Amino acid sequence: MSTTPWCQAENLLCIRLDAIGDLLMTGPAIRALKCGRPGRRVTVLTSPATLAPFLPGVDQVLTYEAPWMKAARSRTDAHDDRVLLRLLRRQRFDAAVIFKVYSQNPLPAAHLCYLADIPLRLAHCRENPYHLLTDACLVADGRVIAVAEEERFTRIKHAKRPIPFSAYELPYHAIDFCLRQAGIALVDLQHIAYAYDPQQLLRERDLHGITLSFEPSAEPAPGWDSPWDPLFFSYILNAPRHLLDGVPHH
Repeated sequence: MSTTPWCQAENLLCIRLDAIGDLLMTGPAIRALKCGRPGRRVTVLTSPATLAPFLPGVDQVLTYEAPWMKAARSRTDAHDDRVLLRLLRRQRFDAAVIFKVYSQNPLPAAHLCYLADIPLRLAHCRENPYHLLTDACLVADGRVIAVAEEERFTRIKHAKRPIPFSAYELPYHAIDFCLRQAGIALVDLQHIAYAYDPQQLLRERDLHGITLSFEPSAEPAPGWDSPWDPLFFSYILNAPRHLLDGVPHH
């Protein structure tokens, strides 16, 4: 049996917060996740109008009116959200899979899972998820070929610490695994997605006019939101070259 964290996940949360028809279309994927490991327990978090109890492979159903969904009623406080968060924490889920339609953003649900201390979080995301989602993924013609978390290879929990000094670190081992699964090399890739857009930090600044301080906290550069931003920006900007000539040989 595979030793990846996802294959070992015994207590799985599936999130599908929109309409009944959308949930029904997710049924085969939920059943496949259920069959992925003997004895796996699958909980579905969905809207109150649901068919989830009748779907094969579902062990438990939780209902929630997410305030970021169109059909949710208007609320004046976050009481229901706090109640759900406490419930999710008590359930101690090993992983969460977020399902959505193409026009929806999975990050509110991913943030909910993050706050609930669910260690593995998976979703299709067009925006920068930063640390809200956890895995590397290879996609060809819209089809997922391979997915892996760097932790599987390094045995370092969540692979690296989310601090500026490690921004240049890429999931080399997970990338190598995905390429080998697909039978291709790095030069065969058309696009590489990285969960950060340096232009968002650059804004209107002149790239060649940025200076780096040896002690950012003691001598912060003027005009930045954080004294560490210039260093963070430099690391991210150089990340593609790390892929070309900085990959560790193993």
